[in-house]
Amino acid sequence: MGNQIKREAIRQVEEIHNSLLESEKFMPYNFNAVILWGVISIILFVSAQHMFKLSIVYGTLFLTIILGFGGLFEYFLTKKENKKYDFIKFTKIQKFVETVFRANFIFGILISIVLVLNNLISYIYVIWMFIIGISGFVVGYTISSRLFLLHGKYTVLASLVLFGLTIFLGADHVSFVINQIFAILFLGIGYIYLGVRLKKECKGV
Repeated sequence: MGNQIKREAIRQVEEIHNSLLESEKFMPYNFNAVILWGVISIILFVSAQHMFKLSIVYGTLFLTIILGFGGLFEYFLTKKENKKYDFIKFTKIQKFVETVFRANFIFGILISIVLVLNNLISYIYVIWMFIIGISGFVVGYTISSRLFLLHGKYTVLASLVLFGLTIFLGADHVSFVINQIFAILFLGIGYIYLGVRLKKECKGV
C-alpha cells in the first residue's frame, strides 16, 4: 500500500514536471544574462564600427564572436536556472525564445554587412536597437515582466524615431554619434540597469 502511494506521488510530480516543460508560459530566466547583454552591447557599440572600418571580414568576425560568446554564456546561465526546477531539457518557451534570438542576431549581422558595404554605418545602431528591442519585448511577454516589456517597447520606438532623424539629417557624423549614444544608453546602460532591477524584484527587495 505504501509503495503504491509513493509511486502515485512520483507519477503526479512527473506529470507536473512535464507540464511545466511543455508550458507556453513558464520560462525560468537568469537575470544575470540581461546584465551580460548590457555589457556586450557597450563593447559592440563602442568597437564594432572600428572593426568594420578595418574590413568587412574583421567586423563580421567580431560581431559573430561577441554575440556567440553572449549566447553561449546565456546558455550556461539558463541551464543553471533550469537545475533549480530539475529540468534537464529546455522548456518549450525557452526553445521558442532561443529561436527568435538566433534569427534576429543572424539578420542583424547580415544587415550590418549590407549597411557597411553601402557606407550607411549610422543606421547600424538604429537597426540593432530595433532588433534587440523586439527580442526584449518577446522575453518580457514570455516571463510576464512589465519592466522588460516597457524597455522593449521604448527601445523600438526610440529606434524608429532615430531612423527618421537619420534620414532627415543624413547619414553623416552627427547622426552616427547620436545613434551610437542612444544605442549605448538603451541597450548598454539600460540593460545593465534592467538586469539589476529585475534581480532585486526576483529576490523581493
